[in-house]
Amino acid sequence: MTLTGLTVTNLSIANDESVVQQSIINFFQRKKNLIFNRFDRNDGVLYEPKYNTTNYVSILFEFKHDTNLYSNQNLAKKLVQAIVYLYKLDNSVEVKTPRVVAIVDKDEFVYFHTNQLMKYLSYDLNWNARANDAYKVLPELYMSICEDLDKKFLIPTYHKISEKTLPIIYENIIQYCKDTIQKRPVTSNKIKRAFDYWEEEVLLTKLNSNDSVNLFVQIFY
Repeated sequence: MTLTGLTVTNLSIANDESVVQQSIINFFQRKKNLIFNRFDRNDGVLYEPKYNTTNYVSILFEFKHDTNLYSNQNLAKKLVQAIVYLYKLDNSVEVKTPRVVAIVDKDEFVYFHTNQLMKYLSYDLNWNARANDAYKVLPELYMSICEDLDKKFLIPTYHKISEKTLPIIYENIIQYCKDTIQKRPVTSNKIKRAFDYWEEEVLLTKLNSNDSVNLFVQIFY
């Protein structure tokens, strides 16, 4: 049996989300050299062992067993959970910002290019909320995503998993990662980190605080 056929068969008899996770991760890793790790209790990120500066593969996964991801309400609940993890990864030094967010169950594979989700990361929210309950704790984020899905401002790539579609999903995700420039939101924390790095590692001349800030700001013009 082919790798694709074996993966689809395993998914069809999966009885919990751990089997879904194992089947999908195994499929991707056997086709490409990718590392799988979990960060801050998320469902895991698949990424290249050595990052190219601009063209790198990194996929944040949210796995479920059997849910109706064609429903915008259901999809929004899972996406809120993934976005909480995405926010933490985007502010982390452990791994580069994932380029794709994938929500997968035993027969559905839905993914978003991370650039589609950047606006949500700029929301002023309690990002320390538990990801599992995030759609309840962060109702404004949940409602915003539901509205964007309903109005087709936010368009997911949706596939029913089959022997025909699974290789297409893989190729499209890998190609997107290789071809697209990753956007990142500008936040106060990132500006502070950049300024601290500027003062400690780049600025070799001692300046007073005002001159240092003014020079830092001028770099962006």
